[in-house]
Amino acid sequence: MLKRVFSGIILALLLTGVLTLAFNIRPVMAEPKTWIVDDDGPADFHTIQGAINGTNPGDTIYVYNGTYYEHITVDKSLTLIGENKCTTIIDGSLNGTVIKMVADNVRISEFTIRNGYEGIILRSNGNTVSHNNVTLSKFEGLVMENSIGSVITNNLISFNGWEGVYMFNTSNTALRNNTITSNNLSGVHIEASYGNTIGGNALSNNTYFGIRLDDSNCISVVGNTISWNDFAGIDFFNVTDSFFCHNNFLNNTEQVRSDDSPNSWDNGAEGNYWINYNDTDFYSGPSKNETGSDGIGDTSYLIDKNNQDKYPLMDPIRFFDAGTWNGISYIVNVVSNSTVSKFQLNEVEKIISFNVSGETGLGFCRATIPNVILQDLWQGRYIVLVDGEEPLVINNWIDGTYTYIYFTYLHSEHEVVIQTSDTTPPTISILFPENKTYPARDVQLTFTVNESISWTGYSLDGQMNVTMSGNTTIFGLSDGSHIITVHANDTAGNMGSSDTVYFTIDTVSPDIEILSPENKTYATNSVSLNFTLDELTPWIGYSLDAEKNVTITGNTTVSGLSNGLHSLIVYANDTAGNTGASEMIHFTIEAQQPVEPFPTWIVAVTVIIAVVGVALLVYFVKVKKTEKFR
Repeated sequence: MLKRVFSGIILALLLTGVLTLAFNIRPVMAEPKTWIVDDDGPADFHTIQGAINGTNPGDTIYVYNGTYYEHITVDKSLTLIGENKCTTIIDGSLNGTVIKMVADNVRISEFTIRNGYEGIILRSNGNTVSHNNVTLSKFEGLVMENSIGSVITNNLISFNGWEGVYMFNTSNTALRNNTITSNNLSGVHIEASYGNTIGGNALSNNTYFGIRLDDSNCISVVGNTISWNDFAGIDFFNVTDSFFCHNNFLNNTEQVRSDDSPNSWDNGAEGNYWINYNDTDFYSGPSKNETGSDGIGDTSYLIDKNNQDKYPLMDPIRFFDAGTWNGISYIVNVVSNSTVSKFQLNEVEKIISFNVSGETGLGFCRATIPNVILQDLWQGRYIVLVDGEEPLVINNWIDGTYTYIYFTYLHSEHEVVIQTSDTTPPTISILFPENKTYPARDVQLTFTVNESISWTGYSLDGQMNVTMSGNTTIFGLSDGSHIITVHANDTAGNMGSSDTVYFTIDTVSPDIEILSPENKTYATNSVSLNFTLDELTPWIGYSLDAEKNVTITGNTTVSGLSNGLHSLIVYANDTAGNTGASEMIHFTIEAQQPVEPFPTWIVAVTVIIAVVGVALLVYFVKVKKTEKFR
């Protein structure tokens, strides 16, 4: 009985251990890997679908040039990259969908996707489709259904039988910087969707509409060029709370066709460019009641009874990359009746420059620059130059986010430069070192600058500048002469320089050699102190028998020396403050002492005592004889 109970306990313990181990086993994740596909050469796979089936989530599939007649389904989070979008072709053979994306976080780039019923169908989230040619589909070029958070960017989507891009029940998705042209219905059709962005695209020559919006809201349409579309640039039905700004509407049969549902068509300062807007620009300001042109029309552009652009642009708007500032990407936009080219923002030279050109008449530019850039480059102080001269007219103003600069010139070709108006370099004064000699190899560098600076540095002995953040110490200087200059750039980019300071490092003490006395015995109480120095010294002294130094001006005589052994050291300070000391000299004095005459007072006292003694003796002899005769 006990044996059965013991066996049961052991079995239970073993089972518990096995279950615990099973629950604690974690799968080992493979490191992401890149796989090669080539249809006619050595590779990991010869078909794209074979590579998808044989790889793991997170892997990259790189496809060599070739034409791949496939219909692929991407059901893993993979990255697919073609060698060249013009020569890496996925062809649907005029049948089915060329690419189905059913997994999240898929990235597809650098392919030509052609000859399918649909080029791409995307039914998942967080995907990126970039730098592809999507063309010659029987129906849509790209379809997004029930999708969230994807990015469609820098693609050419053209010559598709229906829409270039169709989005249904899709949200928070961005179509940016695509060229969507020559599709048989609309360039982009968005239906029953929310919170999507259409920005920076060129939508042209589509048979029906550049953009069609149905039953959607919170759509942002910004910075697009919408041109030459046969029915209308934009068509919308039951669309609300959407934003249309900074778009160029050019040569569409109708610019906007709407059902009067209300939306916003400007940002409170700038709207869109409408090629059929023909009003004047004589006034400026938010209420258009200030004299002076600003590149914005004086009256609103009416779209329908519920929609108007209050700040229509007088000419097309162009966008230029202004780089990243404080971790945020910015653009500079320019509204102009000129052709604008060769835009450049040079952070080192602190200038914005571009070219403008036109055939005849008066040219204008309205440049909108983020304040963060204006402040960082020029601290709000700037000038506009057209071929090095002031423009004919300039008008500028600022709000909480942007600075607006409007200026004019006569048409031909010009270079426009916006730069700082502060051309005065900072004033720098070196306080230390001074033009003198120092006894140490480490010297403090102290200076003042009369304004805020973005950079400081010093040049020692004509060498390259050494950057510093403020006062500093220069270590390990060699003995000898040195020169130093401090340079600084102010926040406008002007460089100033201090006066050059000349100084010397002298860490070598003066060399002193005692010529006299020597290490010997002298028979006199006065000895000559003679010595040599190897440099000029402002102070000299000697110490006799380790006593306090006695200051001297040169060779001298040491008098009153007592007989016996003496020691002597000579000290000297050079002009740098280095103290030198001679070797210690030991010498002896053995001088004859003079015999002094016997003191006269002792003789006098002795004579007096003798006389008195003799007198007393005579007196007592007489007294004694007198007593005897009595």
